[in-house]
Amino acid sequence: MDELRHYEVEEICAMLTTRACAKTSLPVLESKPDIRRQVKERLRQAGYEFVDDPFSQHYDARIQKEIRNLNSMLEEQLGGDELTVQAKALIAILWCNLVLPLYDASRGSRIREEPLTVSEEQLYENFKSHIGARQNLRKVLTLLRQYDFIRPVWGQSELQAGPRLTTALDCSTMYDRLRNSMIDFLIDENLRQQHQVNEMFEQHMGYMPEREEPRYG
Repeated sequence: MDELRHYEVEEICAMLTTRACAKTSLPVLESKPDIRRQVKERLRQAGYEFVDDPFSQHYDARIQKEIRNLNSMLEEQLGGDELTVQAKALIAILWCNLVLPLYDASRGSRIREEPLTVSEEQLYENFKSHIGARQNLRKVLTLLRQYDFIRPVWGQSELQAGPRLTTALDCSTMYDRLRNSMIDFLIDENLRQQHQVNEMFEQHMGYMPEREEPRYG
């Protein structure tokens, strides 16, 4: 019945600063441009940007880019002290698995509508060296479900992206960070390989016997 209820601008802003809201629950933001404009302006004055997310079909409020960076977003916008380092790392892993393959960086939009899924088993097998014990993974996944970053797939042992995986996280920021990190990794890897080749060459030259000068009678 939420979609039939009338909300005041202040109520809508309060809702969006506490959780992501399905578009169907706030049809007034589509049908009444003036209300939408007022909501965006109120959120802007409070330091938020209005999010109309095509991935999840949810509305949300995200701290403005001008007053935050990725670190503060992960530490403040995404739950503060309750999100451990493991939880923040898992958010990035889940984003790469569930959102990145669908994200069209050239348009800043979704490539296709079919949701991706990932299983707990897949996450554990691929990242157990970083996550630790399986119970650690389950504890973090439970927390991320509470924050609506992930949702279980009905009748399956699979997980899919929750709305906050694309509303609380700016897809363009995540994509740029991932791309830059990959470039840095490739540069470092290339330098490491060059260093290894140089060391092997120097070791080889160090063991080479000195050439004897030819003797003439």
